[in-house]
Amino acid sequence: MSLLGCAHQLQFRVVDASSGSPILHAKIQVRKIDSLTYFRSAHEYEVGSTDTNGMIVLHEVHSKDDLHFRAPGYHGAVAGIAGKGRVGITSPYPALKADRTYLHHKVVDADGVIVISLVPVVK
Repeated sequence: MSLLGCAHQLQFRVVDASSGSPILHAKIQVRKIDSLTYFRSAHEYEVGSTDTNGMIVLHEVHSKDDLHFRAPGYHGAVAGIAGKGRVGITSPYPALKADRTYLHHKVVDADGVIVISLVPVVK
């Protein structure tokens, strides 16, 4: 990662939070955030989905990008560059309850595979 807030390549592994099993075909969407996002819709686009091992490699991720991870039957998660070679992860996203204490926040080093744990939807 550079000091300018751009990662040339990030590797993610999307897993089931309860079992640790890989989630294949999880969709990843980038949401570009800027100073005007509050007043208008953010620019969003899908960048791909995970393979059979739950892996995906993303290129040119910027500090103003929110990465949204989604899979059927799971609550989503969001990740973004937290600076100085680290990635912040929030899961589940959006919060399961109105009380934000149900969100799990963590910051991890971006120099290896970043694990994104998706919480299964309980019916």
